Amino acid sequence: MRPADLFVVLDKAYRRRARRCGKCGFSLPYPVFRSDDAEAGAWAVLPSETCTHECGALLEELVGRFQKDYRLSPRGGAGS
Repeated sequence: MRPADLFVVLDKAYRRRARRCGKCGFSLPYPVFRSDDAEAGAWAVLPSETCTHECGALLEELVGRFQKDYRLSPRGGAGS
């Protein structure tokens, strides 16, 4: 999956759960390189500096769940 596509999926889930917060956000997903091939396509995001502890915890929960289901494509390709 491309970073922009993954961002849209993650952002929708985040906004659905953090409806009251309009100031928090996060970066575009970026690749995380690990030494073993089992983690190919691993990714992470950075929360905005304005994120509260509550919103940061929510983002951490969602990222943990979505990292299990979505992988970044090499070089931004269209695969998932």
